[in-house]
Amino acid sequence: VQEHLLQRDTLAAVQDLRLIAAGQIELGLLHESEAVAVQALEYTDILELNPATKEAKMALYNHLGRIYRLLKNYSNSLHYFNKALGLVDNTRDSLLILNNRALIHSEEQNYERAQTELTTIYQKSTHHKMEITKIARALDNLGFVQGKLDDPDGLSNMLNALNTRIQENHKPGIYSSYSHLTEYYRDRNENQKAYFYAKEGYKIARSINSAAYIENALTHLLKISKDTVVSEYLRLTDSIA
Repeated sequence: VQEHLLQRDTLAAVQDLRLIAAGQIELGLLHESEAVAVQALEYTDILELNPATKEAKMALYNHLGRIYRLLKNYSNSLHYFNKALGLVDNTRDSLLILNNRALIHSEEQNYERAQTELTTIYQKSTHHKMEITKIARALDNLGFVQGKLDDPDGLSNMLNALNTRIQENHKPGIYSSYSHLTEYYRDRNENQKAYFYAKEGYKIARSINSAAYIENALTHLLKISKDTVVSEYLRLTDSIA
């Protein structure tokens, strides 16, 4: 970063910071990643707005939206996703950010709104012949909220998305599918099936070797546990968060 700044190549320094921030979020270093992304944004403010700087700002806004979602600061997350949408000039990036925004509605348990947005995203993804992994992501997220709404299409959509992801060997997507299926069956007190998907998710998380994935996978396994001490620990951590 410093070398590029000394060379007065501010855009290259921004790209360096984006890579650092991306690595930090994978390691679960959310506050550190936030600080680096904010620093990168400050550098973009002194650059002339052109396609390259516009793309960098859009990506940084989206990155901050992801961080605040993980921190459960949903109002800030939506703020940055909407700022990112204001800079989008292609369908691929637009659908990515719309998907991220729909996930906020889902996590806030506004499932009807999430379903409406995700249905549109899935239809546009197939219409524009997006990459198959992007279509699977839209279908899985749609299936998840449908499951929350007891829509019978929810489970089949999630399973279809999982099959696609396995065929493509898309490990982050496979993990997401296992995570959603774990919650689907846990919601219905089908703990044996929930445990199966949670265990498969943990295996994938270990193979990805990401602290954030592993932590999430362990949380799923702990939530299925009937140990009263574990249950109390989870209640405590949720209240602190």
